[in-house]
Amino acid sequence: MMADLSLALLLLISINHISSNITREAFTRIVTGDCSDVYAQDSDNCADGCGRCFNGEGRSSTPDFDVVMCPSANSSPGYYCDPEGGVFACMDWTFGSNKLKEQEQKFNSRTGQNVWFGVGTFGTSADAMQGLGACYRLVVRETACYDRMAGRELEREIIAQSINTGHDVSNIQFDLQIGNGGTGAFNNCAGDDWSMFPGAFDESIWGAQYGGCDYRDSSQGSPSCDDLPPLPQEPGMMSKDGDNLVDLCKWSFDMGVRGAGGTGGSNPTIVDMARVECPAELVEMTQIKRTDDPNTFDIEEANRPEEYQEANVGSLEPCHCSCGSMDCKYCLTRMMDCRKPSAGFIDNIHEDLVETGLKVIQPCTRDGYTRVDVKCGCTDCYC
Repeated sequence: MMADLSLALLLLISINHISSNITREAFTRIVTGDCSDVYAQDSDNCADGCGRCFNGEGRSSTPDFDVVMCPSANSSPGYYCDPEGGVFACMDWTFGSNKLKEQEQKFNSRTGQNVWFGVGTFGTSADAMQGLGACYRLVVRETACYDRMAGRELEREIIAQSINTGHDVSNIQFDLQIGNGGTGAFNNCAGDDWSMFPGAFDESIWGAQYGGCDYRDSSQGSPSCDDLPPLPQEPGMMSKDGDNLVDLCKWSFDMGVRGAGGTGGSNPTIVDMARVECPAELVEMTQIKRTDDPNTFDIEEANRPEEYQEANVGSLEPCHCSCGSMDCKYCLTRMMDCRKPSAGFIDNIHEDLVETGLKVIQPCTRDGYTRVDVKCGCTDCYC
């Protein structure tokens, strides 16, 4: 077995000198086995739980997820894989993806709770990891500027995991990854030969840097979801999962997470929220789990952010940025930057706050679905 794995790694090295991206035809051996099976070379550093590897018990390939080594030619492997062309955000984390819907149904069957899943950013200085890895349950309504409780409540509550941070998301808001939600400060989606999607990154296609396109359909205006490239540059896995970017964009309009009436000009209002336990079904998607999760999936007073606690609830307001303000307090905002998130960088992780084998997020290759191994950050398990 070790000989076969060594041969596979040599094949990977030779492929990387030819191209900066793995294709499924060129790289046929997916990652299997434990950390030492994958990273051991010339020393015994990988003995005893893979030596100094930060996430030595991380996930290899499963029946549901293919895992490969870092596909970048000039990059360290694992969690040090180059975030510009090597690893990306996963597209099946996007609100409404078929895989998220499958996981939502599994959660419903296990608990009887019918929620939507998602990932994104909840920036908070009240947490040692700025919210990374924490899950929040959100009650969301369409924004009515005269009364935060007057807007229509969305069909379901949302349990979303915070996997990112950013200076542009620092208020009491949750920035949800949705189809073409806007790249924000970083853009790995389009515009470079190594980007996830083909073509130029142009406002006439992708819409605003913050928020993405304003219209669901081209009949309403432009840019709309219909203007987007439907599939990544490496389209096979997204097609296999039955997703495409145009449909994911339209789903976000249809479910009300991006504004009412088929236009994206108004962010919804979060009228209640609290930290909850991250469901196993969602953790399976992201591969990060906190050790300090609450022991409940329900909104409880002790787990609400200060602004949402009963003593302060009278001061809550409708979504600020939808009602003329420059800050986005109390808002469900949106993003999709296609970039490896902050929870994929081990310098942002406090080891005592994450569970064994679930210490760092597992990002994807450029196809948006194939996972990249993140057990270690170098060969021979010394970093």
